[in-house]
Amino acid sequence: MKRKLVFAALSAILVVSPFIIPLSGCKSSVDDLKQEREKYPPRDEEPISSNDKVLVFIDPKYTHLLEEEALEFNFDDIDKINYNYKEVTRKLTLGCSLGLSTWEEINAKVDIIKSREFVESADYILGGASAFTVIVKEEYNKKFDEELFKINDFGIAEATSLKYIHYSKTYFHEVTVTLKSHGQQNVQQAIEHFKTLPFVKSARALSEFSESNGAFSYDTVLVVLTQAYSLPKNIVLTPTDFNFTNVGSVVYLTTHPNDIPGYQNSASYRNILAIHLIECSEQNIIDAIEHFKQLPFVEYAEPNYILHMDDSV
Repeated sequence: MKRKLVFAALSAILVVSPFIIPLSGCKSSVDDLKQEREKYPPRDEEPISSNDKVLVFIDPKYTHLLEEEALEFNFDDIDKINYNYKEVTRKLTLGCSLGLSTWEEINAKVDIIKSREFVESADYILGGASAFTVIVKEEYNKKFDEELFKINDFGIAEATSLKYIHYSKTYFHEVTVTLKSHGQQNVQQAIEHFKTLPFVKSARALSEFSESNGAFSYDTVLVVLTQAYSLPKNIVLTPTDFNFTNVGSVVYLTTHPNDIPGYQNSASYRNILAIHLIECSEQNIIDAIEHFKQLPFVEYAEPNYILHMDDSV
């Protein structure tokens, strides 16, 4: 029996990868998009809209309300509000000079690190970095934040360096609101109310794309930034920076090389963003890509292609 698996090809893959991954051959022109679209049959149905979830795009001027998780929608039919963000956990990386150690020797060192009273978990970092990643217990967060842990606290004689990766949250300019009541009419009433609020840029029903979507997602564009806008950690783009009214939120997908022990080739690093659009259609995707290509901080842009696979059982 065969079944077709369809999913967004890059959204999950790129979250932890610092490397340049060719985005479907770097297609970005309108002709390329048309050729790609023609590979698949016309869609049998329009994207299905959720009957109880609304995606609300927040004006960047009200970022402080996002960070405080203090948005007040004043709407009785709300069940819950999900603040969408990227979270980095407090963790340490312990660099070591291990030489040609066996797996048994490495696992023994992991056990030593785990035996420390302040350690929640520890693992060896694969990929030739010769380092361990360590998560500290919550009750030791203050000591972590003040960077009071020392190399010799971990009981590893071969340890040579200690790096702190501090906890942080990067909020996206969107929240997902789940309603108590179900139905398209209830969703539309919520959207109309949300659009009257001063901190709301726009709102729409959350789309639930089916397997007959064709070539690419209709609500997301993937953008690769230039090196000048990728390496400085203090540069964080918001929807306003794209100067395009249909940009709802900007999601950073990649991990910065400074947060990866042993990563040497920073010159090849590029930040990859997912741009979530307010109005969704094939033409809106094309219009957005054509606009993004003209921006000085964009190296290239393309749709979020859907990967089609046959899984034979």
